Amino acid sequence: MKLHFELEEIEQMLEKSLIKLIERDKELIDREVKEESINHKLASYIEYEINKMGWTYHVDMEYNKNEEAVKGYTKPNKQKRYAVPDIIIHKRGDNENNLVYFEIKKYDSTTLDFIKANAFLKQGYYYDYSCLINYYPSSTFMKIRILKMNSG
Repeated sequence: MKLHFELEEIEQMLEKSLIKLIERDKELIDREVKEESINHKLASYIEYEINKMGWTYHVDMEYNKNEEAVKGYTKPNKQKRYAVPDIIIHKRGDNENNLVYFEIKKYDSTTLDFIKANAFLKQGYYYDYSCLINYYPSSTFMKIRILKMNSG
């Protein structure tokens, strides 16, 4: 049975996780270390928050499997591409409880990032939400956009 979470719950979980990242690890962002290093810390804070909320989901980084196949998506020009999500919140083994797909960049997201984020809301994966995050080193802000399944 698919569980449903409201956008507000996702926003609260993400806000708490990002606050922890900024309080404890902003140095990683400002020093412009590899995205994977920053994303690892964010994933650990997300996992902490969802466990605290009693959600029984997995938080995985660079998880490229779709059951036994490799994750992929189809671009608008019908070209097939493999995909490696930065972070996902899901239940492993099937696509019934895919909750959040994260596409994260140090700077601006590209058109391809938006295409991927939208594809993971559809195309057989059916994540409830896709989240695009831009860290912007040495800045006083981040950009966070949450896309919702069936939101148009």
